[in-house]
Amino acid sequence: MRDRLRSTPQLRIFSQNVNRNWGYMDSLLADFVDDYDLLFIQEPPWRLIRHAPSAHNREGEEVIGAPMSPNWGTLVRPSGIDSPPRVAVYFANSIANLRPGLRRDLIDNRDILLFSLGIGEDVILLANVYSDSQHSAITLLFESVMTIPRLHFMCGDFNVRHASWDPQGPEHSIHADHLVETATALGLTRALPVVEGPTHFPPQQGLHPTVIDLMFVPTDLRFVLYCEIVPEARGTSDHAPLTLVLPGPGSLVPVTKWSIKKGSEEEASYRDAVSSALDPWLNWHGETSAEIDDVVSAISTILNKAWENHAKESRLGKSSKGWWTDECSGALDAYRASRDGEDWKLYRKVMRQAKRAFFDDRIQEVATMNRRPWDLMSWTRQRNLPSYEAISYRGEPCNDLDSLWTALDGSYNAASDRVVAHRFLTCYRDVHSHRNFCRPAGQRI
Repeated sequence: MRDRLRSTPQLRIFSQNVNRNWGYMDSLLADFVDDYDLLFIQEPPWRLIRHAPSAHNREGEEVIGAPMSPNWGTLVRPSGIDSPPRVAVYFANSIANLRPGLRRDLIDNRDILLFSLGIGEDVILLANVYSDSQHSAITLLFESVMTIPRLHFMCGDFNVRHASWDPQGPEHSIHADHLVETATALGLTRALPVVEGPTHFPPQQGLHPTVIDLMFVPTDLRFVLYCEIVPEARGTSDHAPLTLVLPGPGSLVPVTKWSIKKGSEEEASYRDAVSSALDPWLNWHGETSAEIDDVVSAISTILNKAWENHAKESRLGKSSKGWWTDECSGALDAYRASRDGEDWKLYRKVMRQAKRAFFDDRIQEVATMNRRPWDLMSWTRQRNLPSYEAISYRGEPCNDLDSLWTALDGSYNAASDRVVAHRFLTCYRDVHSHRNFCRPAGQRI
């Protein structure tokens, strides 16, 4: 009884600068569950969420972070409130088996996020970039290009204009040249849009739309992969989203699993089958190791047989049942069509009502029906971001079980079988023979 496997031939990618808008980011996580596999976010919201109870601080420990969702994993550089990360990546649970890993060993900077995706030899590297008005990220990439492996994809808000992608941009720009040279050295070229158009719409009067959001794809796929600019879906942001379908790694990942639903008839039947099969062994008394091995083998056979007879195969879903409702979708669509502030307020109201109704039902279920109020304690604890940082050992990433075991064994058993020299002990005089040399202060004669 094994999980069925498949490869991930395509990755549906969404990229946008959300201008640190918490409500808008929350909406994307709820609305895009079935539409995209990876969300590349520039200027994600990052704030103090609440104070968690603490045994060391009367006011509680600060809970700082970005919006999270049970349907998405988060890759983000951890930091405090004073230096928030300016890039983040959300990945759908459906591709979690590809082991997304933050590669801070390659670049550790709040403006650039490198991460790996895949298993074993089928691993690809992707990058999310935000470059400020001083072009800090572009400069860092240009200076670090010799230490970065070839990339499979790069996108972001680069804050640089050039005539090759912006008709109104300058013909010469040293920072644009550095960006293109860096991308070329990493095996990438700029992805052409299906329909040319601006990506940034400044809210200030008198400023014209520009093209500063870009995507880069493998050079050999430049005539195959095209990105799409979607200005009508930019929401509260002044940046248009960019979307693209990218070839994924060839790694095989589970698409189904075997399980027994809690509280189901299958669970009751499974328990009855195990209980009846174990009855003959309740009065067993063994004395030798061989007899113990026999009973352990028998119990294992009983459990495996019961599991195979009662477990059900189910497909790994992309989403769990959350607070998002059809009313939320309708209100968001209305705002996207009108871009009116009153429609945005109405959408926020509908969203808050949906959240309150969902979590009130959850609290009622936990506290009254299940009678397990302690399950709610996790809502008040410190909120740590999930750790998806890639493990490396002796400078090499650990992408499979063999390399992970080598790293574990080499780290914890490094001193095994190592010869210890005792010669250094001969330089110490016998402590016992000098015990009278040290007396407590004030007791000298």
